[in-house]
Amino acid sequence: AIVDEIAYVGWREMSCYQEKCDSGLAIVDLSSPEAPRLLKSLDLPNVQSLLVDEGRLFVGTTTAVWLFSLANPAEPTALGTVEIGGMALDMSLHNDVLHVASGSSGVISIELP
Repeated sequence: AIVDEIAYVGWREMSCYQEKCDSGLAIVDLSSPEAPRLLKSLDLPNVQSLLVDEGRLFVGTTTAVWLFSLANPAEPTALGTVEIGGMALDMSLHNDVLHVASGSSGVISIELP
């Protein structure tokens, strides 16, 4: 499989494989690298980008950014969604402001609570 996006939390991989990016995100246990194990799939359409920071997972799609708590990385908890009106191609976080590269829409800045 071709991996389009990947992020890590300890020994857990959050990844979006080419054939799965249209339908979601895979959380894989890599504690035994020779035998990776799927822990959970999140049903999120059109994943474009991933960012993990301080116990939070940000998932950018073609229309929104989803925020999850990673208090338990095997079971991410949805905290909210922000519609951005364009693709979330890349993301960075600085001083609790999420900056989203959104193609022709430019950079969108979202203040986090």
